[in-house]
Amino acid sequence: MLNLTKLETVEIPLHKLTLWDDNVRTSGAEEGLDELIASICSVGLLQSLVVKKASRGTFIIGAGKRRFLALSQMAEKGDVKLSYAVPCRIAPDDADLTEISLAENICRLEMSPHQEVIAWRRMVDEGKCIGDIAARFGVSETIVHRRLALARLSPALWTAYEADQMTLEVLQAFTLTADHATQERVWSELREWDRDNAIIVRRILLKEEIPATDKRVRFIGLDTYEAAGGLVTRDLFSEGEDGASVADPELLNRLVNEKLQALATDAKADGWKWIDVQPQVDHQALGKFRRIQPTPEPLPKKDAAKLDKLQQKMAKLQEQAESDESADQDALYDQIEAVQEQIETIESKQTGTFHPDTKAHCGAIVTIGDNGEPTIVCGLMSKEDAAQLAKTETPADEEAIRDESTTGQPQAAYSAVLVESLTAVKTASIAAELSQQPNVALAAVVHALVLSQFALDLRLYRSRGCLQIQTTRPHLAEAADSKAVQSLSQQQTAWLKRLPKTPKALWQWCLSASTDTLLSLLAFCSALSLNAVQHKNDADAERIHHADALATALQIDMRQWFTPTAANFFSKVSKTRIFDALSEAGKADDARSAANFKKGPLAEFAETTLKGTGWLPEPIRIAPERPEDTTFASFDDEDQEVNHTQE
Repeated sequence: MLNLTKLETVEIPLHKLTLWDDNVRTSGAEEGLDELIASICSVGLLQSLVVKKASRGTFIIGAGKRRFLALSQMAEKGDVKLSYAVPCRIAPDDADLTEISLAENICRLEMSPHQEVIAWRRMVDEGKCIGDIAARFGVSETIVHRRLALARLSPALWTAYEADQMTLEVLQAFTLTADHATQERVWSELREWDRDNAIIVRRILLKEEIPATDKRVRFIGLDTYEAAGGLVTRDLFSEGEDGASVADPELLNRLVNEKLQALATDAKADGWKWIDVQPQVDHQALGKFRRIQPTPEPLPKKDAAKLDKLQQKMAKLQEQAESDESADQDALYDQIEAVQEQIETIESKQTGTFHPDTKAHCGAIVTIGDNGEPTIVCGLMSKEDAAQLAKTETPADEEAIRDESTTGQPQAAYSAVLVESLTAVKTASIAAELSQQPNVALAAVVHALVLSQFALDLRLYRSRGCLQIQTTRPHLAEAADSKAVQSLSQQQTAWLKRLPKTPKALWQWCLSASTDTLLSLLAFCSALSLNAVQHKNDADAERIHHADALATALQIDMRQWFTPTAANFFSKVSKTRIFDALSEAGKADDARSAANFKKGPLAEFAETTLKGTGWLPEPIRIAPERPEDTTFASFDDEDQEVNHTQE
């Protein structure tokens, strides 16, 4: 049996050593060489090589391949000479190099991770600085800090880790607090199924803190927060802002408000009637206002012509994507997004201005964008603004405001086919609700009669015959699978079972039916006539506004009737629109994580991510009441009725 301890150690020049082709370590020898080189530079070569004589005064290496590779790299860099004397033990000619190589690689016991980090901490305790330790072992200072943080953990956590009760990632998460009692309490209170979830641990330990990814932190900047004396907690095992959080929400909010107020001062000087500061603004908050759009400045002729061609191309691509099931959807939407980017590039060149009169009657909200950028939402007219304007404006003023609010509208976010499909669901949903509220249905029918009799017909109802009321049913095939259409269908089946089958018998049935029964039937019939479906180039805006007003009276919650899914929505829009939806719903961080998804997986991802958020596509939402809807004349006395009739 070969006893290497009895072999004499000799020094052999580096250039006379060569690797043995049959070394049992066939891979991984190059890993960690930087650390090994740093160690050799710091404390020298601690372990000699085992070699065997070869031809012409050279030696092949049976044990020590990584040490030889480290020395060879040092020689290439000029840190050592090729004549560097390497301590070696020479094995006999009959020695089995395979056995020697195998013994070195498997017959050794690595230090446990806990023993290793404790040793690192001991070096610091003995007075060695972080930078010196990093240089000696060829690692970054961040790695040293990470190992020292692990060394400061409670021994109880290390015991759990070494007993395979805790993963390394969870162990690392506990470094967010230095308090051993807190570490042990959180670990003991974790549910069994949460004990391998580092995210849960971080969330518990940082429950009162705000992540640096929060748009408020991005708005003021982490450096500004720290300069103001704010404490930042950093996760050593995460990179960038993902591993940082602010521990003083009160200071953060104060800094945010100060910066927003400064922006508000500048905006007020621009002539707006009022300025409001709101760090968080969503589409529901903005829905309370009538949005006046700026008047766009004309594009140069060349850009305008190019934009027109691109929009035509976009329309054709969207139509093909929605109608041609055999087409490569991913390729089509890649083309759509490429065209959309070109359109947005041209549109970004177009500036808009607000008329001074518009500013005098409208306000602006200073807020924070999804990515932390300062944002000013201008041209907002509240009900109070509209009421005040109605008292003072002239017809010319009103026309100017109306023109400014309807020019320069952005390109429709969705195709005409999808808008028609969504509004069909919206129509059926409002109808289903209306059929269950006879009092509102009665008001709707009376409303139709008043509009007709007082020459205020908004073309919502066209009638012939005795009472001059005749209803038509909108085409709702696009919503055939919706809960609302199914509800209406079930109700119709139930009524058909109750109603007589001839007009004469039906008249007698109506005469004898109770008021409640007639009201219920009235509600159902009026519901079937409801039409809020928007078609391509649909100019009947008043019909849509009236449908929204009716829905508001019904207090309908469209989230109960429609949930956007990959099948009914996300697969039918471009990836850009999906990202817009995620951002609008407050899921901007999720949107960034899905930036490289293909269309199909992205649609599924959006469905899952937005589930439960209540987000709805714009065409299916119930629009808020417009200020002008509240200014219709009322008929309080006979004189007013006569005046309107004469007109």
